[in-house]
Amino acid sequence: MNLDRFDLNLLVAFEALMTEQQVTRAARRLHITQPALSGALARLRAVFDDQLFVKDGKSMRPTLRARELDVPIREALARVRQAIGRPHFQPETSAVTVRIATSDDLELMLISKVMKHLRSAAPNMKLVIRRLTGLFELPTQELVSGALDMAIGAFPRGAHHPGGEIVSAPLYTDQLVCVAREKHPTIKRTLSAAQFLEASHVVVYYPPAGVGIVDQLLTQRGTQRRKVAMEVSHFITAAFIVGQTDLVASMDSRIAGHLRKGAGLRVFPFPFESPKLNFGLYWHGRQTADPAHTWLRQVIIEAAKESGFSPTSS
Repeated sequence: MNLDRFDLNLLVAFEALMTEQQVTRAARRLHITQPALSGALARLRAVFDDQLFVKDGKSMRPTLRARELDVPIREALARVRQAIGRPHFQPETSAVTVRIATSDDLELMLISKVMKHLRSAAPNMKLVIRRLTGLFELPTQELVSGALDMAIGAFPRGAHHPGGEIVSAPLYTDQLVCVAREKHPTIKRTLSAAQFLEASHVVVYYPPAGVGIVDQLLTQRGTQRRKVAMEVSHFITAAFIVGQTDLVASMDSRIAGHLRKGAGLRVFPFPFESPKLNFGLYWHGRQTADPAHTWLRQVIIEAAKESGFSPTSS
């Protein structure tokens, strides 16, 4: 390919199409008309001898070749922008929107602290928080497609994309605990394995139905499953339900400690051997050099440290 004859603006059009995956939104993003962007797409297809984006309902689905081009093109554009237009990121004037997937407990304990910092340091920056579709499953495809910018959670399975496109930074390590209300009629100073199995449980499932990590641990041990009296979608809800009933629940120690007084809980060690929960921050490699995202990632990491979260071991 002869770069002397190549219109580098086509790469900007490619980036917008890859991010929005719809011609109308991509054109709006670039402040050009839809026919102009359609023309740019036609030239991109000719240059790369590939359809690049295939219509799928109202969206444009990227082809394999487009996904292969995504990271190098975004990284090249990021370097160009840093070199000629944005040598220093200015958070106080940035109006960027960042989409993050996480769980409700981290919204309460971590994202709230991040937002408090943004209100003074970057008042025009907007966070859009999405609920994880799987509590322990990294939303890889959403990060690859650009539907999400970051994800925060404990992802022991599928934490790294086969193509090496997903980058991560460790945040902290936690462990499972059990909670019961302070005046529970049968659970007093300790919680034994037998009491755990005898009790009725409120469980949190992502998605709202299925087998959670606790039941997987019990199955691996050949132990009976819990007696599930209620399923909810949020750890915060589970904590307050436990505080008002004779149900018990399992959750990570930080959210249990955070809600202990407010919900009227006692916190007990998990009565079975369980793995550590390694929480991390994940993003797509194309955004590694983006100055706004780099700044926000550091804010998130510092917020975790300021909250007293101990660094993760992995």
